[in-house]
Amino acid sequence: MTEPAIRYIEILDELAATMAASLIEDGIPSDRARVAAERAAERVQEEFGGGSPVYIPKGLGYQLARRNAEIRRRLAAGEPRDVVRRAFSLTNERLRQILADDTPSRR
Repeated sequence: MTEPAIRYIEILDELAATMAASLIEDGIPSDRARVAAERAAERVQEEFGGGSPVYIPKGLGYQLARRNAEIRRRLAAGEPRDVVRRAFSLTNERLRQILADDTPSRR
């Protein structure tokens, strides 16, 4: 086998391992999780494999929006600001900025 083919198989294996770990965290037994993850990796290969690489964004904006929504939810539920701030490793200033944010995506 040539080196690029070996790397390609490694990529699919890494993808399957990542998916399996997530399934296991959600309570799926490890043997079932690995089989399901391998099938999913093969499906990704079928769907996106070929001539052009697929860019998978890190989704930082999405992750921050989810985090900020959770912060607002916890505060609305009455959790103390200082407890929430520490739970998310935020400064007082950053917490104020998050709470003051009124971007169109938040409306």
